[in-house]
Amino acid sequence: MKQSQIVHYFHLTLVVYMLFGWVLQSQRIILIFLIPTTQFHWLINDNQCMFTQLENKLLNNEKKKDEKNAEEIQHDSFVGSMLQKCNIDLSERIRETVINCCVYSSFLISYCLL
Repeated sequence: MKQSQIVHYFHLTLVVYMLFGWVLQSQRIILIFLIPTTQFHWLINDNQCMFTQLENKLLNNEKKKDEKNAEEIQHDSFVGSMLQKCNIDLSERIRETVINCCVYSSFLISYCLL
């Protein structure tokens, strides 16, 4: 398994945990701190997740190893690429709004059920 795939699956697991971790009562307190921290990170990093950046860097490195003189490619955001796999096409603004609404909803659910 390639390093980019490992980062991808970890990232996917983290996203699912942040959205649905509140189902487990023991995880709600963690989410109360994790979600705002993640949101703050996105704000100071131009709405980009460090795992998306790491995965893109690893993908480019793997591509360069496979093909000599390969150009660096720009990858879509993590959620954008997941939506493309499901044949869902949203503009960047709508996608960011949906992401923020889902994350804030998860935070509020975690907070209210605590």
